[in-house]
Order: sequence, then structure tokens, then C-alpha cells
Amino acid sequence: MSQGKKFGAFGGVFTPSILTILGVIMYMRLGMVVGNAGTLFTTIAIILLAHIVSVTTGLSVSSVATDKKIKAGGIYYMLSRSLGLPIGGAIGITLFVATALSIALYLIGFGESAMVVLSDYLSIEEITTNHLRVIGSIALLVMVTIAYISTSVAIKSQYFILFAIVLSLISIFLGTSEGKGFDTSHVEGKTVGFSTLFGIFFPAVTGFTAGVAMSGDLKNPKKAIPWGTMSAVVVGLVVYIILSIFIHYSIPQAELINNNNALVQFGLVPGLVIAGIWGATLSSALGGILGAPRILQAMSIDKITPYIFGKGVGNDNEPRNALILSFIIAEAGILIGELNVIAEIVAMFYMAAYMFINLSCFLEQWASPDFRPKFKISLFVPLIGTIATFLLMVQLNLAAALISVAIMALVFIWLTRRHLELGSGDVWQSVWSSVVKIGLKNLGKKSTHKRNWEPNILLFSGGTAARPHLLSFSKSIAGRKGMISNFDLIETPGVDVLFPKHEQAVNDDGYDDSIFHRKQECQNIFKGIEAIASTYGFSGVEPNTIMMGWARNTKNPIGFSQMTKKLGVLDYNVLYLDYDKEKGFGQYKRIDIWWKEINQESDLGLQLVRMLLASPDWNNTQLRILYLNNDNSQKLIVEDAVRKRLEALRVDADVEVVNNELEKKGFYEVVKINSFETDLILLNIPEIEEGEESTFIGNTNAFLDVMGTTLLLKASSHFYDEEGFDPLLEMKYQGEEFASLYIEKTDAVVLGLPGYELLDKKITIIDDKIHALNIAFINRVYDTWFDVWSSYIALFKERLDAEDNPSIEKALEIEQKLLEDIVDNRLGKITAAISLGIESHVKAVRKLVELAPISIERIYTKEELQADPKDSPKLARLKRKYSRKKKQNIRFAKIVQHHFENSYLYHFKTKLNVLGLSSFLINKTIKDWSIDNERAINLNDLKELLSVQFKKEKNIFLQELNSLGRIFCNSITVDVDKLDVNNLSLNREEERAGKVIKNAFLSIAAYPGNWHSNQKHLINQLLVNIQLTRLRKTLIPFVKQSAKTIDKDFIQSSLNLFNRIEDQIDKISLEKLGDFEAKLLSVSNTINVDNLIKSITQKVDKSVIKYCDSSELLSAKQINEFENNQYDLPPSKINVRKVSGHLIENELVSKIKDVFQLAHNAVNSEVVKVENALRLLKFTLQNIENESANSDEITEKVKESLTEAKEHLVTVQTRLNGDIKTVLELLNKMLKDEIIISRADTLDGVILREKTRKGAAKYLNNIKNRFEKINNEVDRLLIKARDLFAITGYQYRTKSVQNPHNRLADFMDSVSLSPTLENQLPFYYKQLFLGKHIAPDKLLQNRLTELEMARKSIERFKSGRTGAILFTGDPFAGKSYLMHNVVNVYCEKKVYNIVAPIHTINFSDKVFDNALNVATGIEGSYIQIMNELPEGSTLVFEDLELWWTRSAKGADLLDRIMSVVKSYGHKHLFLFDCNIYFYQHIRQYIAIDSKLLSTITVSPLKTNEINGAVMDRHSSGGVSFLWKGKPEKELKQREQNQLFKKLTSKSDGNVGFSFYMWLANISSIEGSVLDLKKMESLELPNVLLSDWNLMLLQILLHKQIDFNQLCTVYHTESSESINTTLQSLVRAGIVLNSNNLFEISPYALPYLIKYLRKHQLIN
Repeated sequence: MSQGKKFGAFGGVFTPSILTILGVIMYMRLGMVVGNAGTLFTTIAIILLAHIVSVTTGLSVSSVATDKKIKAGGIYYMLSRSLGLPIGGAIGITLFVATALSIALYLIGFGESAMVVLSDYLSIEEITTNHLRVIGSIALLVMVTIAYISTSVAIKSQYFILFAIVLSLISIFLGTSEGKGFDTSHVEGKTVGFSTLFGIFFPAVTGFTAGVAMSGDLKNPKKAIPWGTMSAVVVGLVVYIILSIFIHYSIPQAELINNNNALVQFGLVPGLVIAGIWGATLSSALGGILGAPRILQAMSIDKITPYIFGKGVGNDNEPRNALILSFIIAEAGILIGELNVIAEIVAMFYMAAYMFINLSCFLEQWASPDFRPKFKISLFVPLIGTIATFLLMVQLNLAAALISVAIMALVFIWLTRRHLELGSGDVWQSVWSSVVKIGLKNLGKKSTHKRNWEPNILLFSGGTAARPHLLSFSKSIAGRKGMISNFDLIETPGVDVLFPKHEQAVNDDGYDDSIFHRKQECQNIFKGIEAIASTYGFSGVEPNTIMMGWARNTKNPIGFSQMTKKLGVLDYNVLYLDYDKEKGFGQYKRIDIWWKEINQESDLGLQLVRMLLASPDWNNTQLRILYLNNDNSQKLIVEDAVRKRLEALRVDADVEVVNNELEKKGFYEVVKINSFETDLILLNIPEIEEGEESTFIGNTNAFLDVMGTTLLLKASSHFYDEEGFDPLLEMKYQGEEFASLYIEKTDAVVLGLPGYELLDKKITIIDDKIHALNIAFINRVYDTWFDVWSSYIALFKERLDAEDNPSIEKALEIEQKLLEDIVDNRLGKITAAISLGIESHVKAVRKLVELAPISIERIYTKEELQADPKDSPKLARLKRKYSRKKKQNIRFAKIVQHHFENSYLYHFKTKLNVLGLSSFLINKTIKDWSIDNERAINLNDLKELLSVQFKKEKNIFLQELNSLGRIFCNSITVDVDKLDVNNLSLNREEERAGKVIKNAFLSIAAYPGNWHSNQKHLINQLLVNIQLTRLRKTLIPFVKQSAKTIDKDFIQSSLNLFNRIEDQIDKISLEKLGDFEAKLLSVSNTINVDNLIKSITQKVDKSVIKYCDSSELLSAKQINEFENNQYDLPPSKINVRKVSGHLIENELVSKIKDVFQLAHNAVNSEVVKVENALRLLKFTLQNIENESANSDEITEKVKESLTEAKEHLVTVQTRLNGDIKTVLELLNKMLKDEIIISRADTLDGVILREKTRKGAAKYLNNIKNRFEKINNEVDRLLIKARDLFAITGYQYRTKSVQNPHNRLADFMDSVSLSPTLENQLPFYYKQLFLGKHIAPDKLLQNRLTELEMARKSIERFKSGRTGAILFTGDPFAGKSYLMHNVVNVYCEKKVYNIVAPIHTINFSDKVFDNALNVATGIEGSYIQIMNELPEGSTLVFEDLELWWTRSAKGADLLDRIMSVVKSYGHKHLFLFDCNIYFYQHIRQYIAIDSKLLSTITVSPLKTNEINGAVMDRHSSGGVSFLWKGKPEKELKQREQNQLFKKLTSKSDGNVGFSFYMWLANISSIEGSVLDLKKMESLELPNVLLSDWNLMLLQILLHKQIDFNQLCTVYHTESSESINTTLQSLVRAGIVLNSNNLFEISPYALPYLIKYLRKHQLIN
């Protein structure tokens, strides 16, 4: 548009805007609105309400227009530059459609008015919609034609139309109703609703944007748009209000309602009104025709709509393609034909656009610091406009509003996904910045309560790709409301600046955009974390949580501990996740939180779990709270306190209080037993003592090795529990709820009642006798019990003595049989003693009760009966009663009987549980007495340990029973001291429940049976422990031996072989190299990991069957509650064989396999590296005559590879031994009775499911394999199709005006290996791809077809036929390599390689004679040489094109060679090769075909063959590659197929071209890793000049040519001209100059050949 005519404010903005405002609605619908409104007030309200939108929007447009430069596109351009392309595009598309439809609106209006005139001339009785469609379509075609021809003509016509509208208004204001026959009947009420009238009128005010749409055609848009737009809006408002008032009072209402042409008939001169209507409608339509295409054109330039609509024509850049689409949409609107329908549609689209215009202005003014308009308005103006527009949309037509918003939303989503961006930015950055600033200020004003806590996590992932589980877990915790900042820290000890700013921000590509990613360098990881934690964040959104992986392999435990303490000082919540790579998060079914006390960590853990349970992965998870309780007397208090805490935080969880009072196990051991199968465990981080850092981390690692994924946490002060928790204080406030369960223990009976010694004596007698009975009972039971275990030890010793040097296995076998004997034969003896002891004890105590005196007189002292104001009325009466008597006969026997029946019996039953606890602890003593290889079997130790334990248990039981007796006596004493004791006794007698007492006796009598059952199950647990010990003792040596096999037979043997190679490498021969290659190959096949694992699995199966069986045991829960509940405990029948087998197979064998496989892969990797190094050395030695080969350098490389490989193998050895040690430790810890019992509860179903899963997995795996086969076959067929139907032509871009040298040089840079990368690339790697290789003496497997043709030709030669064999094909296709392979395989006689002359234009016979002389060593002419050569000799002529120059006598040598073939072809075998383009050319001038036995064309290779050729060389080069960001080893077969499919397609199967393209595709080199860029299909740019084409063709035909030869070829041109053309090609890089020999760059050849074919310069 820069060269076109520009317009000012009046012509470019005001005039098109006012013409559109005073348009068809004013003439054809204003009367209808006035008539149907009913009152003048309603009419003016509609006008003013509509103008609220137009005025506010006009002001917003004006303000925005004066801030930035407005280009073509008008409103779309402003909105897209403010709100961004997605929103701008969504609005622009709807605005374009609305503008295009408005054209139809105006032309339908034109049709209505035109038909009023034309109907009389055309004798049309009734005007129908079809009439309007025809008139509208004709008018549209005329308008579009005008716009298509010239915008300037259309603009200039506006002034005449404006004049016509002024005349029409004058005609209306001078008109009258008299004599017009208007309908004057009275109209009752309104016939059309307000919203409908508003919708019909509203398009009248939308015309103010007509001028804005022409922004690209204005001289000064910043000045013209505000003044022109607001002037048009104000003039339009004044005209509509005055005209409405005039119409209301001048034309009858009924006429206005029923006659759309009332204004025309009312006018003084109807023709002027019609002219005005026609001018207004046509000018409005013309404005839409001019504006709509420009909106579409602007969107197309921004790539929102197809680019074809962005193309312009002429100096004014006329958008003709966009005009055609506008025409189609407008025509569709015309075909609708209904003006009211179109008006509603247009109104809704415009209102949606206006709402966003106001919103844009509001946001710019509120948020953008760059918004500095010259035309300034109040912030409330665009805000009112936005709200008003939205409300009007909803009020007018809610359904239409929703549909329009939905359409814009869909367009917005579509454009967002296209990632369209503007270089100039948009307002949203400022909006979000303002919102964030306001939010931060509000957040910083007050602290967050812990129940509203949201995690703001600093995540240290240690490499996002390496630990994706940390990101996913942190996202689950953060949810939708939390924040995550992920730091990838790179430890660089020598970095000068701790956190250099460059490259900190991480590109979101490949990252989760819900997380803030940063990458930083630091001198020390732990110090780096501390520094970030100290500085990161700002007020309102300070990070509150640190999350990272557990420092399992840290070499600096002190630094890690100090960092943990520092993070605590900084008041962070600290989360360390130890992720189990094998289990992951399991099935996401169960989370266990472990507490040792209720503190701030408890609340943090619950909050974290609340967040987790809200995430999709964890929303069906069961939560358990497990409290480790070392004082079981507080169990109920603890349980109640935990539940209260859960209720306070509204968390639903199962609560288990784990009793650890008896066994006093370590915390980690208890967790292992109870949470082995849990998917996620939460534990508190304990305080790490100074100096104990390594021990703590080591112990924690040992625990985590066994467990699944675990989160260790430490809470900040935010979770500080102000109330705290103390079980003893808690107990104080429990009231009477738990009082009966806690009996105070006293050391003596409370005696010495005042006034009566006899009572004291009676109670003391009872206490003494009970004490004596206790001793008798205990001695009877424990002595019998000890005797049984003593006999066990004696028998054990006797049987061991009977064995000669008994093994551990034998001792375990004996122990197992003796324990079984105790269960079967000796346990009953202890049970009988318990039963008899209980019976005797209870009878004796009951006899004491029965012998108690019926009554005893109690004498009171004066002090006891003295009144006290605090006495209750009842007590006061009793004191008054006995103050006279001073004494009372107490019913002593009843008191004693009551306390015996209601207290003593109940608590005696409870005290019997001590016997069960004794059995538990005695068994534990036996279990702890271990038999292992480290010490002798010493049964005396066991006897001593049991003796000590029995004494301890006897004392404990005696104390408990004595305490019970004292409590019994004290209860009697307390009762006797009460004044109302007799009344109390009578009441108790009435309430006495005989059934309860009877049940108490029965429960006591049942205890021995329960004890027997429990003891049997506890001894069964001892038996299980022995079974598992025997299993461990069998498996551990076998696993060690298997590991030793890997170590000795594989790792060590590889080391030994490497040492032998290293010793001989300096003077190694090719034969010895071959031997070492074979040995390396055999080493790789020495060990089969699957077979080793199979043997271990078989050993496990046999051993489990041999040692383990089913057993009846108490469950883990029963053992946990054993102290308080020992009655009627149903045992669990646990299949130890099944559970232990499952554990070993799933937890251990898989780990062993991973360890073995890791070692096996590592060794194989080193073997392959050494093998590749030797292969490279072999290649170098084979090509030693090549000057570029550097055998010394390669030898040093091989030595380096060997040294590095040996170091790696030593590391593998160390790691193998360490890993096996860890596995064996896990085996020892896992095969324990507690683990088996705890796992049995959950594993029965799991094992069944596991079997089902394995069966299903096997079935699915078969299906998967079949699909993979099908997939691979499809892949193979696609590759084959690509090979057969390779793409040979591409679309060429329009030839650029850029310098052809630059274009060509840029192209060569893009397809060549850059000099920088070439210098970085190892020499030997380049040689592998670019060096000339010696053909093998075995058949080339990828050339079997060509070799068979050669064999048949040689057979024909041997049979006496005359002629040569020619090998031809594309350059670098492998012609010479194939020819020499034929020589090595099929030619038995002497072979002579005839080298072509270089730098010569002399083509005499002497040149040929010299070449033969050099090759054969025979002097003389070629005739003499041919005759002296041994019959059957083979003469090889490489590059036949080098024997020729395209000149007058340039073919003489070739003629001579062909004549020699003709003369001596029966005697000697002649082999030629040349490129196929030379062959096609030369055969036209020389009868070469008649001299040939056969012509063998070297065909392209298939994809798998290119793959093999490239990868063989690459693997030998000692480097690896990345493709699409993935390391070579991680590429799946399908991905590698895709890579080489592209390479094959690009090279057309030419093996040499593929080598050069492989190197050219290297984008960077990091160490020994090549980063490959995307394989793109490129074409030589279409910029070659004709003389370039011809010279390139000549160089291709000659392969190599010097300047003199070129001058001979171009004999008609000057040498200066030839040199100019040649140097141009050299500068562009397409031609190389090597020692004044010119040849095509190998990197350019494949593209040049395609180019020459396309231009038909070659076939």
C-alpha cells in the first residue's frame, strides 16, 4: 500500500463511517422501530442504549489507535497486537464474517427500496424474497466489480453518495402525511418486544468501524481514526434522535408498523429519498466490500488464515483473493433474503467483537506500561463498554450469544494450538504481571493457617530426564493449587560464579509447562541447594517445601546432613523421596504413615497425603496410620488421640497401634514387617547426631533397599503443634472412661485402721496367704516349664554328640525335630501344670474368702465422726447416727466376697496373660540364640540364657500376682473405712450377678487350653524360622557361586584376554588380529545370564519344597495385641512354601537377574569396544599403503581403548561384588518368620493374582510378539516400497533474486560437514567413511546378483569368448569395490591394475604403453606387453572416464583400449568401471558395447543394507550418536529403521552418498557423541547459470579434469572466461580443487545428479 493514494480523516474515516451509520436501517427500519416501540421514550432509549456501545467502543478504538501504529486490518490489527494472535484471530474471523454478511444486509435493503420503484415498471403485483435476492445479487456483482478494479474509485464515489443522503434527509424533513393515504388506525400496545427492536436497530450504529477497517489506506491513522470515528458517531446519534422524534410526530404509528417504505412515501420528493436509500445502502455495502477483504488479508499475512488470501495486486496491494471470498459469504447472506434475520446475526457478531475491543482498551490502560495514547479516556469507559456489550448480547439473544462465544472459543483454541506468536508481544504479560502483583500484595498481608496450607515446592530433580518420578510425584502433591520450581543443578567445582545467569532458563519444549524449570551450575550440590533455598522466592509466594531424591549414593554424608539441618533452620518442610525403580509406586493402592509420636511431622504427613489423594493416580488409595507404641498400657489413649487428629484434619484412615513393648525391635525393623507390601511409606527424618552421619545414611539405605518407595519428611514450624501431646497428661483428662483399665501398683497393704487391730490382722492374714499361694503356683508352673526346655537342651546336646563334627545343617535338622517333639509330646506337661496351678490357686483363695468372719465390730473415734461443712447430707446423717453408738458391726464376709468375685477374679484372669507373654519372650530367647557358621554350637549358652529368662519371668509374674493380692486387700480396707459400708454391701448383694461370676470362673478355667494353643503356634513360628534359616544356608552359597561364575569365567577371563592383546598390540599381525577377534566373540558367548537365573530358580524351587511347608501361626495383628488378648485366637494356616517362594522369586531373583545382566551387558559393551578398535586397526593395516592411514595413531587409540576397558571391568567386578552383598543381605532380612507372617496376610490373593497375571502376561506377550512381527513386516514392506518407488522429483521454489553464489554456497554449507566439525571428528572415524577400503576375498552379500552376472561372464571368457566386463553405475555406488571383489573371488591368475594418466592432453599410444609398463613391469609397446603377459591375466582399468577428454582426439586412447580388447580379449580378461553418465555419453561416439562380454550395472542398496554398511563403520569408530535427542542405545528398532529409511531415500540407495550424507548430518560433537540433525530432503537451488550447468556436466563426465583439459573441451572460449566460470563454482564449494585437478564435491554430487536429470542434461 506504500505507493498507493492515502486518505485523510474526512475522506478515509468520517465519510465511510457516516455513510454506513446512516444506511439501510435508517431508511427501511427506523420507522418500524419507532412504530413498534409505542412511545417516544422507548425509541430514544433504544437509540441511546445502542450508542452506549458505539460511543464507548468508538472511544476505545480511538484511544488504542493513537497509541500504536495502525496498519491494514483495522480492528483486527489493533486487537491482535494487543490481545495476541489467538484472540485477535478469533475476533478477526468473526468480524470478517459479520462485515461480509453486513454487505448482504445493505443490499437486501437496497433491493426492497429498488423494488418499490421497479415493481410499477415491471408490472410486479407482489414483491417476494426471490425478487430481493435477484436485485441484491446483481448489485453485489456490480459493487465487487468496482472494488476489484480500483479502491480509489470506490472511495471517491462516497462524496456524491453523502450529498445524496443529505438531500434525502432534507426531503424527509420537508415531507407531509397529507394526501398520502397513510393508515391512521389506532394501535393497541406494542406488537414487537424491546430486545427484538434493539437487535433490528443495533446494526445502524456499527458503521463507525468502516473507517477503522481502512486503516492501511490512511495518511495518519493515529489522528484520522479518533476524529473521524467519534465525529461520525456523534453526527449519527444526533441524526437518529432528531429523525426519530420527527417520525414519531409526523407519520401515523400504524403506517410505520405495516409499511417499511413509509419514509419514501412521506418525503417531499420521494425520488430523493430513494436516491438517498440507494446511495446509503450501496455505499455501506461498498464499505463492507472494501473493509472485509482487508481484514482477511491482514489475518492471512499473520498466517491465521490461508496465505492465498494475503496476496495483493498492484501498487495498492489490492486483496483480490480475499475479495472473492467476501463476495461468496455476502452472496450467501443475500440468498437468505430476510433482512431481520441477517440483522440479528450481524448484530451478535459485531457486539462480540466490540466487547473485546473495549476489553482490549481496558487491559491496555490498566496493565500495560507501554500504553501511552494521545487520545486519553477514563478507565471506566472501556469497562462500561465491555459490561454493557456483554449484557446486551445476553439480553438480546442468549442462545445466539452463547453460539457466537463458542465459535470464537473454538477458533481461539485452534489458533492457540498452532502456537502463533508476534514478535512485538501482547498485553497479557502485563495483565498477568498486574494480577500477580495484586495477589502477592494480598498474600503477603497475612500468614496462611496450616489447614489451608498449599505446597510451594523447590524440586531438585537431579536431571529432569533422569528422575521423571520426582516430577510426577511433586505434581501429585502440588495438585492444581500448589507451585513447583524444578532446578537441575550441574556440579562444576571450578565454576567462578556460583549461579551464572546465562542459560538458566530452560526451554519448555519437552518439559511440563505446569512446572517452572531452571538449570544452574554450582560448585557443590548441597551448598547449591542451600544457596537456592536461602534466596529463591519473594513475599507472598515463598517456597515452603524442599523435595529431592534421598542421597543414597552420596559420597559426602556430612555435607548432606549439614544441608538437612540448614534447611530445617531455614524453616522448610523437607521431603526426601527414595524411589524403588522396580516397584515404582506399585498399584497406588496403599499409603502407610508411621508415627512414633504426634508432632508437627504428623500434620505435615497428613497434609501431603490429603494432596496426594486428590490426584488422579492416588484417588482410590487406602491410608493407614501406624503408631509405634513402646508402652502398650497407653494403647487406647494413643489410638483415641490419633483419631482426634485425623478428625481435625478431615482425613479418613485406618489406625493401627503397633505394640513394641515386648520385643523392643528397632523402628526400621518394625516398619519392614508391617509395611513391606505398601505402595508408599511416609517416615519422619530423625535428628542426625554429629559424627553419626555415615552410620545413619548406611542404616537408612539398608532399610530402603528392602522397602518400596519411601518418603522421608521433616516439618517446618508452620506445622508446630501448639497443644503438644503427652499420653500421661491425656490420661489425666480422660475421666472415668479408661480408669478401670489402669490399676495403681502399691508396695504394701494399707493397714492401721484407727480403733480396731483385729480388722488389720484379718486383712494381713489374707494378704500373706495369697502371697504364699502365688509362690506355690508360680514354682509349679515355671519349674515344670524349665524342666521341659532343659530336657530339650539335654537331648539336643546328646544328639549332637552322637554326630561326628556335625554341620550347621545337621544341627538345624536336630533342632527342628526336637521342637516338633515339644509340640507333640511335652507341651501338654506344661499345660497340665498351669491348669493344676490355676485350679489350686483359685480354690485356695476362694477358701480364704469363705473363712472370713461374717461380721466384725468397727469402733469409730471422735475425730472420724466430727461434722464437716463439706459433708454430703447422707454422710452428715450417718455421722450423727454413729456419734451416739461410736461403733458398727460390719458385714466383713460379704465385703470380702464382693471384691473376690468382682475384682480379684477379673484381674486374675488378666494377670494370667503374663504366662503367655513369658512363653513369647522365652521363645524369643531361643530364637535369638542363633546357630551360624561364625561360632561353635554352644548349648551351655542357651541353657544359661533360658535360666536367666525363666528367673526374670518368675519374678515378673510374682510381682503381678502379689500386686493383685494387695489391691484385693486394699479394696477391702477402703470399704471397711466407709460409714455406709453395710448399706453398700446390701445394695451389692441385690445387684450380684451370678452368671457373670460363673463366666469369670469359666474364663479362668479355659486359660490353660488357650495357652497351649498359643504356645503351639509360637513354637510353630520357631519352626518356621528354622525352615527359613535352612533355606538361607542353602541359597546363599549357591548365589555366591553363581556370582563367582560371572566374575571368574566372564569378567576375569575378559580382563586376561585384554591383557594378552595389550602385550602384543605393538607388533601384532593381521592373522593374530583375526584370532583375537574370534576370541572376543567367544568371550561374549561364555555366559548365558538366563541359564544362570534358571539354575538359581530351580535351586530355589527345590530348596523351598525341601525345607518349607504350611504351618499354623498367629497373625501379625494377633502378635501385636498378644499382651492384652490371648483367648480364642484362631491361627492362620500359612503356606510358608508358597509365601517364601513368591518373595524370593519376585523380590530376590529379579534383583539377582538385574545384577547379573548389568554386569554381563557392561562386559559385553567393553568387549564390543575392544573388538571395534581391533577392527579399525585391521582396516588400517590392510590399507597401510594408503598415505592417509596412520597406523601408529590407531595403535595408540587401541591401547587407550584397552586401558579404559580394563578399568571399566575392574569397576564392574567391584560393583558386582557389592551388589551381590546387598542382595544377600536382603535375602537374610527377608527370610525371617516375622516377614513371612506379615506378608502372608496380603500375599495369598496376590500370589493367585500373580499366577493369573503371569498367564495373562504370557498370552498378551504372544499377541504382542505377533503384532510386532506384523509391524516389522509392514515396516519392511514400506521400506521396500520406498526402495522401489523412490521419489525422484520435488517442488522447486520460485527462483530468488539473491546472489546465486551465495545461494549455492549456503546450500553447500547445509549439505556438507563443516570444517570445524571435520577437525573435531576423529581421524580414524573419517577414514572409515571416506577412505578407500580393500575389497574382501569373500562374496559381498549385498551384491550377489551382480556377482552372479560377473561369474557367468568370466565363465564365458574361459570358454573362449572375447570381450571385456564393464561395471557401471552412479558415482560412489561401489563399482570399483565390486570389481575388485570379483577379482579377489573369481580371478585366479595374475592381476594388473592399469592406472589412468593424469594432467595430460596427449593421447598417443606412448601414454598407453607407459601405463601398461608401470602396471606390468614389462618394457616395450602395448603389443609386446600383451604378448608377454601370462595367458589368462586380468587387466583392471578403474575409472575409464579418466582415459578420455571431450575433444577432437580425446577418444583416441579409448579407441586404442577397445582395439586391444578386440585383439587380446580371448587371451586376457579385461575389467573396466566408469560412471553411468560417461558410459551413456561415450557409447554414442565409440562402439564400446561391441567389445563387451557384459555390462554390469551396480544397483542401489536396500534400507537394511545401507543400515548395515553405515553401522559397521560407525561401530568401529569408537563413538556413539544422538538422534532426535535420544542416545543410540535407547533407539528402538523402529526408530533406527526410520533413520535409515530417510538416509536411503535421500541417497537413493547409493552407499557412497549415504556415507557422505551421514557425516554431513552431524550437527555437533560432544566428546565422543555425535548429535545427528533431522534428515531433510533438499534440492540444489535453481540458481545455476547456463555456463555453470555445462561446466558441471563436463566435470561429472570426466570425474576429474585439469584446467588444460577444460580449455581443450571449451576450445572456442577464452581461458579467462573458462577460469571465471570455474572459479565461481570453486568459490561456491560445489567444485573442489585438489592439486589443480577439479572434481565435483562428493557432498554435492547426489543433488547435482538430480538437478541435471531434472533439466534433462543427463538421462
